[in-house]
Amino acid sequence: MAFKLAQLLVIACAALSLSEHAVLAIPKRSASPPRRKRDSSTPTCFAPAAKLPPPKAADVKSAIAAADEYLFELSQAPDVDSVVAAVVTPDGSIYEGTYGLLRANETDPASQGKVDRDSVYRIASVTKVFTSWEAYILRDRGVLGWDDKVKKYLPTFKLETTIRQLATHNSGIGSDLPAGNMSNWPHGLEGSGSPPDNGLPFPTEDATINAINSMPLVVPPYSVPIYSNTAYGILGLVNAAADGATTGYAALAKRDIFTPLDMTSSSFTTNPALKSKTVVASVASYEVDYDFLNAMNGAGGQMSSLADLVKSQQILLDPSRKGSNISPYTVREWMRPLYSFADDFYEVGHVWEIVKRKDSFGRTYRIYEKNGALGGFHTVYALNPDSGYGVIALTSGSHFDAHNIAWDLFDILQPSVDAYRAATLKNTYSGTYLTADKSNKVFISVRNGNLYADQFLLEDEDVLAAFQGPKTSPVALWPVAEDGLTFRLSFGIPGFTPPNYGCILDTIGFDPGYSRGKAIGLVQFAVEGGKKVLYVPSIGAKLSWVSSGFPECEGY
Repeated sequence: MAFKLAQLLVIACAALSLSEHAVLAIPKRSASPPRRKRDSSTPTCFAPAAKLPPPKAADVKSAIAAADEYLFELSQAPDVDSVVAAVVTPDGSIYEGTYGLLRANETDPASQGKVDRDSVYRIASVTKVFTSWEAYILRDRGVLGWDDKVKKYLPTFKLETTIRQLATHNSGIGSDLPAGNMSNWPHGLEGSGSPPDNGLPFPTEDATINAINSMPLVVPPYSVPIYSNTAYGILGLVNAAADGATTGYAALAKRDIFTPLDMTSSSFTTNPALKSKTVVASVASYEVDYDFLNAMNGAGGQMSSLADLVKSQQILLDPSRKGSNISPYTVREWMRPLYSFADDFYEVGHVWEIVKRKDSFGRTYRIYEKNGALGGFHTVYALNPDSGYGVIALTSGSHFDAHNIAWDLFDILQPSVDAYRAATLKNTYSGTYLTADKSNKVFISVRNGNLYADQFLLEDEDVLAAFQGPKTSPVALWPVAEDGLTFRLSFGIPGFTPPNYGCILDTIGFDPGYSRGKAIGLVQFAVEGGKKVLYVPSIGAKLSWVSSGFPECEGY
């Protein structure tokens, strides 16, 4: 049944005032079962974030000024020797701040120097990002598999642990083995912690594997993630053993990551050629000379500069860019939660410590971060893939809380990034699109950081009314390709929009059918001759942009 234009006008203009999907009444059945009172606080489903051009410094100018002020104030704290930080997009840094002393252990101010983007820090457990990265590279080459047993590559390893368990902290292996002797317990904590803080030297490969073989697991595998430096040391050994063409993990990381990404300041021991650029903290200054040895290099032995880490983060934000050593498919696989804790805040991934935040529109986004801590170095490497930017912070001194440096920087930046994204969505996609005979009409709006189709009229048929009935509500557009131009309308289940489903119905009803071999909800944006157009492949139509608003409501 074709809906007349007058009817459409009333429905569409009313829909513009809606900020949420309308809830449709379900007809009562004669023998409906009793229902408990539902929690109507379940949020409306938000579509996945559309891929947009990254912001430039000018787009978030006020936020960058606030970030720089924050970083300067942090550098004045008595427990901070230095701090270098960057806000990174696929195009590079849009902000870098570098404050503090290069060699804070020196008493003569003339010998202390100042840090810059090329200063070399121990990055501690941020090393694990690159150990996991290397495992993905080898997996993609067919050298190893995530579910391979560790003992396939390390024959003296006796447990049934898999490579995936190592990478996700789901192995149950203790954090810091071999364990020190806490002989004074409970009167003191001497002997606790990781080598060498527990009184033992950095372990050899044999010592590490023997300790794992002889100690009980902390928890059963895949029960609950327990952070393990030891497991990541073993992952580095597995990477090198599986490859077989290099001597040790350090050489492998240099071959597959540092050299291809031009990370010229990255190594696992102090590079004599970079000694004048190497940061030394006022506390635990001996850490700069550490050699974690092959058994623990994969857990925390890496040294890098802000400049090097920016290069790596550009790849993770856009793995399709020139020079990438990892595929977009693999990065999409990598950036996924694997375990969610009951606090509805913290999740664990392949190496990632993931925290859930809310943006300006109430959307949940995830920060994929890795924190590192030694006595004199505290570091954080964090990404917000949905918004297309990341934060890196490297500090020296006794200030422990690198996680909250990233947290604060995301707090400062996210509102401006949200505003930039909303404006870009509006400028790129929103408005009314028509064919010359006006039999096809689509109106696209931006609401709460999402794209919506408020009207979808094809060959004089109101598609939204066909799915929802006469009381229509806008339908979200979900991005379905990496080009930032291809979307599908998320129709859900026709006539069924109760609370407490979140995104469940959107995913179940996402693919309702095909016409001419094309999905009926598929739309593709383009710019032709300097003008915006919208393709609807299911009817073979091209609609031209005619107005930024809804024409009938504007008296078009």
